[in-house]
Amino acid sequence: MDGRQFENVSDFFKEVFLKEKQTSIWQEYVDENTTIEDFIKSRIQEYSNEISQQLKNLGILDKMRIFLRDLTDVKIELTHQPRNLNIDAKAIFLEDGNEININNKGDGTKRRITMALLEFKKEKSLVPGDDKTVYLLDEPDTHLHVKAQMDLINTVESFALSGNQVILTTHSPFIVNSVKPSQVRLLSRNKSSTSINFLKENPSAITQLLRSIGVENTHLFFSRQIVLVEGETEEHFIPSYYLTSTQRTISSGLIKVLNAQGIQNIPGFARAMLELHGSEKIYVVYDNDASPELLDLIRRLDLGEDQKFQVGDREFEDAFDSPVLHRCWTEYHNECNRNPSSDWCVDAIEDLRKNCTINGDKFSKALRSLNRGGKKMTKPLFGQALGAYIKSHEIPVVLEKLFSSLG
Repeated sequence: MDGRQFENVSDFFKEVFLKEKQTSIWQEYVDENTTIEDFIKSRIQEYSNEISQQLKNLGILDKMRIFLRDLTDVKIELTHQPRNLNIDAKAIFLEDGNEININNKGDGTKRRITMALLEFKKEKSLVPGDDKTVYLLDEPDTHLHVKAQMDLINTVESFALSGNQVILTTHSPFIVNSVKPSQVRLLSRNKSSTSINFLKENPSAITQLLRSIGVENTHLFFSRQIVLVEGETEEHFIPSYYLTSTQRTISSGLIKVLNAQGIQNIPGFARAMLELHGSEKIYVVYDNDASPELLDLIRRLDLGEDQKFQVGDREFEDAFDSPVLHRCWTEYHNECNRNPSSDWCVDAIEDLRKNCTINGDKFSKALRSLNRGGKKMTKPLFGQALGAYIKSHEIPVVLEKLFSSLG
């Protein structure tokens, strides 16, 4: 005994008076021929055989063979420690009768075996009357590949559908995106406390709205910035030019470009954005012909002037010079080993621009009339080509300011 044990009265009594009894109690007889240790060993062996048989009957071996193909059997060997009155369990994994060391397997394999045991727990409770359970899982997806992560989610969701509750922590975007936005809680550590961010108002309706416009949970909770647009050309131009100018995808910068045309519930969307982001992270790109719905959204988000970027007179396309439009679409054809239409020339584009200004026609629609025989011109494709081949000095000033804000 060391000095610390002498100073701890409880430990002192345990060491001096109980240590010997703790071991000798196992040799007490429960009947004429059976000691407590004999009795416990007998019962433990019965439990071991029962659990091993359950594993076989419930098909748990088949589930484990998905991850350990050569596995032939699993036996549960229950052990006890007479000295401490403890009972431990050791799972023995066998391949053709030979024990394998599961500790030598990778972390991912061991996690997947745990998943198989979760399936076993789902199918049959090991504790009588344990029909409702709270599962607390701390990053169970670590080292699991994407398909295994989805299998994990299917397993834990089945627990919840059975009336149980599952709370898990994760850093996996696949896990985060696989559940409803209303099921996500974002925990942020402050200096002396932790804040919890989640959808509070009418989460079911907002969940349906966000799914319908393609907003994933990672966008909703983790986007550094959100750019709202109203047209398909700008929706594809912004990510394309971001990639060209930075050599990184826009998603890698935690930036989400969102076409506001698909937002049916403007008030609900605005509330969700402000609950989880705050207006300072949101920008909007629009033209003179912005819809009343978009203007209403801008008002509800209470965006500052430095967050609003008005591009073009009536359309996004008319903000770019005719030579720029001509060269970008021509270079796109060259990359596709195609020749643009003979009508596709700078003078013709400029004439169309003037006529559209006078007549009030859509410039983007008129451009297609110069593309007969060329590769089909759609707004998404044109926006992507424009962003891929435009040079930095050709970008309209207002878009330079936007990309400067996006970092």
